[in-house]
Amino acid sequence: METLNFQDLAFLRMESPQRPFHVAGLLVFSPPPSVRPDYLRRLAGELGRELPRFDALFRRRIEAAASSAPYWVEADDYDAAYHVLHYALLALLSLAHERLLDRSRPLWEWHLVEGLPRKRFALYCKVHHALIDGVGAMRMIQQVLSEDPGARFAARRAAAVPGDHARATSGGWFASLAHATSMLRDQGKAIPEIASMLMHMRNDARKDSPPLPFTAPRAPMNHEISHRRRLLTAQFPLATVRRIVASVDGTVNDALLAICGGALRSYLLEQGALPKQALLAGVPVSVRTPGEQHGNELSMIVCPLGTTTRDPLARLRLISHTTRTAKQHLHALSPAARQDYMNMVLLPAL
Repeated sequence: METLNFQDLAFLRMESPQRPFHVAGLLVFSPPPSVRPDYLRRLAGELGRELPRFDALFRRRIEAAASSAPYWVEADDYDAAYHVLHYALLALLSLAHERLLDRSRPLWEWHLVEGLPRKRFALYCKVHHALIDGVGAMRMIQQVLSEDPGARFAARRAAAVPGDHARATSGGWFASLAHATSMLRDQGKAIPEIASMLMHMRNDARKDSPPLPFTAPRAPMNHEISHRRRLLTAQFPLATVRRIVASVDGTVNDALLAICGGALRSYLLEQGALPKQALLAGVPVSVRTPGEQHGNELSMIVCPLGTTTRDPLARLRLISHTTRTAKQHLHALSPAARQDYMNMVLLPAL
């Protein structure tokens, strides 16, 4: 343990989100000739391992007790990989994706990333889920893009949308009361539909039909997580995937779930931690009506990922049958009942 001198302590005390007190430097290098494609990723891993051994400076952290001034201690509970950051495209997006949006401003960010091979660039679009769901976001992006390279972006602006604030505040207390009464009436009518659907799901639980929410088994991933994120990608030939799912009357999304189920099964087997009961996935389903652009219009189905199934084709058949049955249950409900079901799924999380 080593106490901070007055200057060190002053730099800590003066720091705030508006006044950072770090120093920095930028060094530019050329890689060695004939390097492997993963040279920089491997270098980042090596630096993360070796720098803390190189100098005690890289192992110090602040300890601050309520009854004493801050002091330096040697850190033994951190991951050095979080201190050496490799800014390849996916690593950069991981950092952007794990950072919360600033609620004092409109809840969206678009990141333009240059420097990709063949003079390409990337656009990373980030919007808060409270503002829009996945289908609405895709529609928004499609509206922004154009197939005409000569089209001017400014000339394609949509008509102004009436202000949400004006709608929310118009009418005063009586309008709010009338709106709440109408919502309660609609939700009350939906209760028998929800009860009937849950009864069907319970009765069909042994027939590979959609399982009930909150019945997933315990697994190694059931613990608190940090804010850190890692983005990885994998590519599959779409024509082949479509040919495979057509044989089971499934969808490309069914194939995605089956791929994830197979990957999780392999991982958990390696860890010796595969549950006897299949892992479950909460799968969002859009119930957006034509013309609806903003907010969330989705519900949820629960699907087993087939992690107890060894045969990949049998896993795909199971998932495809379950999602198809769940969508039939869901689309048989009224809009109010679908919203009630989604609220029931969200409530424990809230």
